[in-house]
Amino acid sequence: MQNRPGVAPRQFVDRNLLDEYLFVGESGEKVTVNAEKLLTLLARRQGAQAAAPFAIPRFDEARTAVRWFAQHTGAVTPFVELPDDQQAALLDQLEQTRQQVLAMEQELSTQPQSGDRLLYTQLMPLLLNFPQPVEYHLFQVGTQPVVTNWGMNKSASVRPVDTVGPFLAQWRQRLRDRARQAAEQAAHRQREQSFLGRLTRAGAKTGEITVSLLWNDANDLDLHVECPDGSEISFANKSACGGILDIDRNAFDQSISPEPVENIAWSQRPTVSGTYHVGVHLFRQRQGLTTSAFTVRVVEKGKARYVQGRVSGRDYLRVTSFTVP
Repeated sequence: MQNRPGVAPRQFVDRNLLDEYLFVGESGEKVTVNAEKLLTLLARRQGAQAAAPFAIPRFDEARTAVRWFAQHTGAVTPFVELPDDQQAALLDQLEQTRQQVLAMEQELSTQPQSGDRLLYTQLMPLLLNFPQPVEYHLFQVGTQPVVTNWGMNKSASVRPVDTVGPFLAQWRQRLRDRARQAAEQAAHRQREQSFLGRLTRAGAKTGEITVSLLWNDANDLDLHVECPDGSEISFANKSACGGILDIDRNAFDQSISPEPVENIAWSQRPTVSGTYHVGVHLFRQRQGLTTSAFTVRVVEKGKARYVQGRVSGRDYLRVTSFTVP
């Protein structure tokens, strides 16, 4: 293989069959013999880092496949196997490269078109045409990004399309969504640990369905469950429709809990079918507190969900519901 200073195939990364991927447009196949010259021009005009991510293609002897070589050496890791923080860093590098390629395209378009310059003008947009899904053609070699299969698609295409820009936006949104999910899961675990700790210390029961109330002040909040048959479980009626209120905290001035919790559990399937409404009542205010923040936890079939709210005055709030078929 012929090497050019600064731009040379140094490490095998990937291979694709030509019956699986096709070069884009009439000039596409020229990529295999002009890649180094194209990338050398890009490096000279936009800096070495602009050209470094692009793997160099080579036909195999039978011309049935293209092999892709990174311009540097190191451990090869597919992009999709990288942890999220490394994916984000690679995307930042790829965005910088994209901007440099677009700047080079603009520069070439303003110059007279003939000879090599015409060829480079035709080939430069191919650098941003990755087959979709784009993520399967991205790698990290050592600590640097590497792109394979640029200038190719899985179906015949006349014109190159910048698939990098949309990919960057979509994958960054994916990373944001994953970060949000991780934060929600961490908050869920924290809530669950807080609830389970309090319920365990209070000696609360669990069952087929468990409804719990947690708050963090001296006020007396009461947990209610309105049954479909018109009955109700609360401090005033601790058992109905198969459920039992077994924990009732902060009911008495002389026994204020620093970690109040209330709990209603059905050891078996509720005896009445229909919709059950869960309510919270601020029964008594203490220490000048006129409002209380709370969290209700409902566990059905082993899955917990949470509803947060705030109750003031002597309000009664319906906060959530569950249905027994």
